[in-house]
Amino acid sequence: MAVAALASAGCTGNRIEPPASAAAPWSRVAVPGFAPGAPVVSLSGLAASEGGATAWLAAGTVTEPSGARTATVWSSPNGRQWLRAGLESTGMAGATAAAVVWHKGMAVAVGATLTAEGDRDAAAWTSPDGISWSPRRPLAAGPGRQEATAVATGPLGLLASGYDLVDGRRVSALWRSPDGALWERVGGRALTEGHHVAAVAVGAAGMACF
Repeated sequence: MAVAALASAGCTGNRIEPPASAAAPWSRVAVPGFAPGAPVVSLSGLAASEGGATAWLAAGTVTEPSGARTATVWSSPNGRQWLRAGLESTGMAGATAAAVVWHKGMAVAVGATLTAEGDRDAAAWTSPDGISWSPRRPLAAGPGRQEATAVATGPLGLLASGYDLVDGRRVSALWRSPDGALWERVGGRALTEGHHVAAVAVGAAGMACF
């Protein structure tokens, strides 16, 4: 089940601090497309824009009663009305979307797509407006299952994390991109079998994960 909530506040540790001028309580927003029931909507990423008509983006997966899954990004100008864009229209059937960010006026989503062989490859999509999306070259392609599960943006570009799954063994993976369109695998031996990358960040001084 997915819900939407709005507030104008800042975060300090695990507390939500209201602005000094006035309290801004959270309010639950009824969004028909996120209502419980079939199909099931699972949200896994949320991003605020750098300006423009699309203020908010949410990434996730829609699961039909048949079990079919569709990678989906929702866009909103205000957090109350949301427009759904199924990424299967880009030719990536059976895909899942895990995270989304805005980077220098371009929206970038990452996840995984189903290959013709029935495997899964880490994937990325980009959009100039958060509404119309284009698939990019797979982040990883090869034997076994690869998925991208998180993405961060900053002055040095984008950093996505995920994993390889070969013969039942999971190995963390990192990909770097200057613009969301071209990606390269990074990390090398720093990432070991069984290690799980929980978060990634990009700053002016470098890129980090843990």
